[in-house]
Amino acid sequence: MSMKGNTAIIKPNIQSARKQVKRRRIPFFFQGERGKRNKKIILGVAVVIAVIVLVLALRPEQTLFDTPEIARIQSSGTLVVAVRNDMGGFCMDGTGLEAELATILANRILPELEGDSPVKLVEVSSKGAATVLTGGDVDAAIALMVEGGNSAFLYTQPYYTDDVVFATVGSHELDVTDMLVGGIINSTSYSKAERLKQDEKGNTLMNMKGYSSYPDMLEALVRGDIETCVMPGAYFDRYCEQYGLTEYKTLEDELPYSIAFNSEDEAVRAIADIMLSELIQDGELARMIQKYGLKR
Repeated sequence: MSMKGNTAIIKPNIQSARKQVKRRRIPFFFQGERGKRNKKIILGVAVVIAVIVLVLALRPEQTLFDTPEIARIQSSGTLVVAVRNDMGGFCMDGTGLEAELATILANRILPELEGDSPVKLVEVSSKGAATVLTGGDVDAAIALMVEGGNSAFLYTQPYYTDDVVFATVGSHELDVTDMLVGGIINSTSYSKAERLKQDEKGNTLMNMKGYSSYPDMLEALVRGDIETCVMPGAYFDRYCEQYGLTEYKTLEDELPYSIAFNSEDEAVRAIADIMLSELIQDGELARMIQKYGLKR
């Protein structure tokens, strides 16, 4: 009976505690009609916060605009871009794939100036892009620069992938049973690639001779000092008619051209990379490449 008595005494205490716990689970500001209104207000605030977080997650480049490098460009009101102005399809007389990419990037960084030409194109030679970029004379270089070609710069993902062409003159037949003498530009990022000198079985086919410029190399080819020369498809297309070039061999999709930036301009590079991702995903970059007749 003592156990039953104890049970009878304890039971009311447990029930009382449970009632207190239940009452404590509902904060006073959620009770009654006022509590209902408070719930709606807090729920609305939570929804707004969730939307803001989602927008920021989907638009990561928004945070990139609050950086010194973007502020520098915005304060100047102009994005200065180095381009080759002598490469048909890429940039010739201010028109081409690279010129259009420069304009799109400028409008993205300076949207309030869209339509007022917020981009300035600076003409450079094949070697000049690195010089003006290092010197801080330009904000970016879109000038047939191979991705990763210079460790001092930052690069986006490629906007175009070019072929490597082995060129000869006219209908000249190459005797592949003998060691060939081939020309190559000294500064090219692929000049040491052994696969350029070998056949499919790994047999060495040629000795490479370096030149400082394409005209020097191609004139040597015409004179017969070398039997072939190795060059990007873009340069083959440029000089093909002038020097009467023909393709002896082609390695497809070997050279990825990327937008280059100074090492401290990570935010600008990131914005350009986002831009290229969007152009690739919606097919616009492919349409631009086709529009300028760049696919060989």
